Amino acid sequence: MTPDCPPDDQLLALATDEPGSAAAREHVEHCAECQKRVESLCGEIAELRSLSALAAGSPLETVDDGAAATSLPNGISIGRYVIVGTIGSGGQADVYRVIDPHLGRDLVVKLSRRRSIEGDGRRDALRAEGRLLAQLDHPGLVRIFEIGIHNDRPFLALDYVPGRNLEQIYADKRPSFGEAARLIAEVARVVAYAHKRGVVHGDITPRNILIDDHGCARLIDFGLSKIEDAWGEDAGAPGGTPAFLPPEIAFASDDPGNSLPSSDVFGLGATLFWLLTGDPPFGAPTTLLALARSRRCDIDFAALQRARVPQGLARICRQALAADPSQRPAPDVFADELLRASRRRLTPRFVAGVIVAAAICAGLFWLAKIGRSNRIDDQNAVQSVPAIEIFRPDGIRNLSNELPLQTGDRVAIWCDISRGHDATMLWFNAAGELKRFSPVREVFEKVDRLYYPARHRSIALEPPEGTELIFFCRSGKITEEELQACFPVGTPLARLPAQNWLILRRFEATIEGPLSGVLPQEISAVEEVMKDINRKLRLHFKGTTAIAFPHYPADETK
Repeated sequence: MTPDCPPDDQLLALATDEPGSAAAREHVEHCAECQKRVESLCGEIAELRSLSALAAGSPLETVDDGAAATSLPNGISIGRYVIVGTIGSGGQADVYRVIDPHLGRDLVVKLSRRRSIEGDGRRDALRAEGRLLAQLDHPGLVRIFEIGIHNDRPFLALDYVPGRNLEQIYADKRPSFGEAARLIAEVARVVAYAHKRGVVHGDITPRNILIDDHGCARLIDFGLSKIEDAWGEDAGAPGGTPAFLPPEIAFASDDPGNSLPSSDVFGLGATLFWLLTGDPPFGAPTTLLALARSRRCDIDFAALQRARVPQGLARICRQALAADPSQRPAPDVFADELLRASRRRLTPRFVAGVIVAAAICAGLFWLAKIGRSNRIDDQNAVQSVPAIEIFRPDGIRNLSNELPLQTGDRVAIWCDISRGHDATMLWFNAAGELKRFSPVREVFEKVDRLYYPARHRSIALEPPEGTELIFFCRSGKITEEELQACFPVGTPLARLPAQNWLILRRFEATIEGPLSGVLPQEISAVEEVMKDINRKLRLHFKGTTAIAFPHYPADETK
């Protein structure tokens, strides 16, 4: 490798199928040495996954008592999680990329630097909180899998989601009023979901709202306000961030975990206020002064007028920031109001102006387009792993909570994809038959979503039972004869264990679901077939992702 080659941390992003650096991707395209290194990193990660899966339930090397001040090396375990990389460190915690041997997936562990958990009762309460949070499963959350204790230090195990928080994104700029309203409405829907399951966030701030690589808002650090004494963050602040703290919590210094559902609505309103004006509701040079402003609910609402916020949106923001919790709207009502406020009423003069401006822009765009290629930059293309939704009488569920699927279950399949890209869906069913579908496209703000059979619709799984394999293939052409040659048509796949499924990104398959001991032969067999099919399809398509899941008879017990 030459001095111009990217370092391993940038190559690691490419090896784990993350967007990574555009410059690094371009370099690897033309560098044989870096291509070999990426392949080697893929192999090392796969080996760590394999070893960690086989080691589930076996003693692994753990953190020693003196390790709190330095980052831990790869291969060390925190609880049951095996470290494969360091993400960063802060004053209160170190953050690691890890592999969970039980789930067989990449996660993040946040390990506190403080030994502050004392007493069996406090530890039991912490673990109980972890079990409650682990039940939350929503696309707008960064899911927490466990809150635990390791060598007297608390840790969090959560999903790995690349992205930046609002504080980072809007540090030196402001979103449009409509964009701010839509963003907070999206988060309010997530809060409503959690409240219906008895969980309150307790500290909604710009720092705790993440925008992922697909442009979707994610609410992070759910429930941490109840265990802040374990992390040492915002010392002296009762149960939240002082500049955004609801008055009722600022008064509850004797019970920092006493957040109410209406307190989360205040946090949403406070974050909206910050997005609209650039300042938090209770900004102050010290924590004590911020707490004093919070207890008085001393908010400079004139800042909304100075920022020229539309009256309707300003009114909704003030309602969420009401000093009396009973006067605040429910989160789903708040979301509805925000979405209505984000849609401006158009006057005839405004419409006429828009038409004229659009005509001028269309002409300029067409002239500019004549002299250049309309080729789409495939390097930056987004394509997610196929997702399976299961339709139940009480709502739509995720695959991880509903395995094994049974004959008669109604499902829908979708995949996110970049604007301007097309994709074909291929379904290799349990009978060894290959079917080709054109999914229905729905346009979202950042990416498009391809649905089969269509959004809000589903199809029933039919006999025979076995393993179902679904590919989404992007940007390519293939004849029917070539397509048939890519699949073992007529030969069904081995039936996967009831609680396991496989996903495939680029050239690597990942096993999902619980594992213990030796890897089942059926999983290995399906994995090899998936990889072989993928290698053949990649000769015709620029991008492929896939999922394989078990399908059992209706009369078999889950």
